[in-house]
Amino acid sequence: MHDNDGRAPGATLPLLRFEGYTRPVVQIIDEAGGVPVYTTRAPGATFRPPVYRAGTYTVRVGEPGVLDWQVRTGMKSTAEPSAEALIFRF
Repeated sequence: MHDNDGRAPGATLPLLRFEGYTRPVVQIIDEAGGVPVYTTRAPGATFRPPVYRAGTYTVRVGEPGVLDWQVRTGMKSTAEPSAEALIFRF
């Protein structure tokens, strides 16, 4: 998916770490407009989501067809990757 996206990431969100499940679907939503930036399957047990501008984002993690997605709001992007990690337990 990212190979087909002509935009260059300008920032990242904190590292997402998945416990008890690998390769969940991750949706990134720009809180400024409430619009999804993208939805992708994580490549493994960790994923550092790139974003295209500085801002605050909502991260949704789960599996299509399953209603109890885990949601984290207020995630601030940074130009340099931080050591912070968000843990999602399944």
